[in-house]
Amino acid sequence: DTKDRKGTEPLSFSPHNTLYLELWCPAVAPSVVVTSNKGKTISDFGDIAVGHHGIRKVSIQNISPEDLAVEFSVLNPNGPFVLLNPISKLLTGETYVLTLSFSPRESILAQETLDIITKRGTLSLTL
Repeated sequence: DTKDRKGTEPLSFSPHNTLYLELWCPAVAPSVVVTSNKGKTISDFGDIAVGHHGIRKVSIQNISPEDLAVEFSVLNPNGPFVLLNPISKLLTGETYVLTLSFSPRESILAQETLDIITKRGTLSLTL
């Protein structure tokens, strides 16, 4: 008990009085990962002039032990972003290159999220 000790007296610690705690934290590995751009899930198109377009390619890989049906969230149909080559299936271990286009119609800062949806989880890309 340290309540009755003076503040200048150092406390003594002993390994014999050490309590060890072991934690188990279950984690679920993602099924689809980004393999391009050092694994970053943000695709920055940079400055694109109105009336022009920029293309970015993002590589994704199925790292799960099973083939996966793939769906994508709907991007704003009136927005500047378009997924040019969606797929419906990604085989085990397969890498696929998504092609994304950015075509601004006005001079604004644009951002959207593209979700890659499988039965084992969702990967979100920020465009």
